[in-house]
Amino acid sequence: MRRSCRIFIFAVFASHLALLLFLLSRASSPSTATFSEQNLLSNSFSHLTSHLELELQQQKRILDILRPITNRTSKPRQKFPRADTSVAILVVACDRPSISRCLDSLLHSRQELVTRGRGSESRILSSFPIFVSLGCNNKPTAQMITHYKNKVTLLQAPEEVTQFEPKLPPTQKKLTGYYRIATHYKWALQQIFNVMEYEAAVVVEDDLEVSPDFLEYFLATLPLLSTDSSLLCASAWSDNGRPELVEVSRPDLLHRTDFFPGLGWLLRQELWQELEPVWPKAFWDDWLREPAQRKGRQCLRPEVPRSETFGRSGVSQGQFFDRHLRYVRRWRGFVAFSTLALDYLEPKRYAQDMEQRLIAAKEVSSLSELETVAQQEGKEELVLRLSGQNNLAGAVRALGIMGDLKANVARNSYHGLIPLMYRGRRLYLIYQKPSDS
Repeated sequence: MRRSCRIFIFAVFASHLALLLFLLSRASSPSTATFSEQNLLSNSFSHLTSHLELELQQQKRILDILRPITNRTSKPRQKFPRADTSVAILVVACDRPSISRCLDSLLHSRQELVTRGRGSESRILSSFPIFVSLGCNNKPTAQMITHYKNKVTLLQAPEEVTQFEPKLPPTQKKLTGYYRIATHYKWALQQIFNVMEYEAAVVVEDDLEVSPDFLEYFLATLPLLSTDSSLLCASAWSDNGRPELVEVSRPDLLHRTDFFPGLGWLLRQELWQELEPVWPKAFWDDWLREPAQRKGRQCLRPEVPRSETFGRSGVSQGQFFDRHLRYVRRWRGFVAFSTLALDYLEPKRYAQDMEQRLIAAKEVSSLSELETVAQQEGKEELVLRLSGQNNLAGAVRALGIMGDLKANVARNSYHGLIPLMYRGRRLYLIYQKPSDS
């Protein structure tokens, strides 16, 4: 802004100066300078002086307005590695020395891009820098991170993050960890998007291990997020990613979902600019799933997960881990997503394709009929409408899926249906049609 102001003032000054030089060249010869030209010269000097004074006053008022804004971002910045077309890998960490499992898998996925010819080693390293944001004062975890030396960059959160103590009534003190997590996430994302000004970031928790094609997947889906305003994010996670619930022969298959999966997800700077002013004090992931934030937008997810968690211990105290999360398995191979046509994920085409699949599928009336038909030979896709006795809770118990709703949206669901595999067949559970999707 200041540079634009200086350019404008210079342009005004230059135009007046050119006029004055012309008049001065004529005035230097008494035989050619007329009285009217000498009068014009005098008036031009006066006009230039008054105009510049007014312009300087106006620009000073603008800078006075902008100064409080620029002061908030004009603090000295730490120098970090940066590339013009890069995606920051942000690992959010606290007290987990086993973060080495996470970092090793990320480094392997990054090296795969070099091996697969996605760019030279120096280019890939600069295009996918890994930052580890440490949100607590845990020496064993910090020491483990420093072992990686220049392979990762440590972002040490300040005391207002590491020592954050929310003001909660005694009955809610057990929720302190969730408030600290939200505070840490906000600070870490501010470093990536506000300070270092990356255009996109992949967020990874310190208890995740990722697939060899983890970064390849995001390399291919980033252009979709850039052009499709109906997309909120791309995630490497699948909530119903147990091997028996996915089509393991289709590791290349991607889906749209109304549910925000998290657990290794890609977002763009524009989304952060939208979320930052209203970032919640706690439970940021459930908050992001609410209609006010989601705004009908969807996320991309893989059929076969590209991340898995080993974090049984943590703030959630192993909620869902023993019953479900521990059984989700990431893909161990490599799919060249960046060479595949992904236009089937365009919103209109994806909806039409899903509609045609539902029309062609065989509808079963109950869980017992589903069991009977699924045991028969054939690969015909199946549909089960959940209502009455065929409720979602019953399907959860019978099929082994995650059945909790967040903002009235089921995990992995798309417009009220949950796609999964059951005994080798594609099954669509139709449970509702959320009004906001």
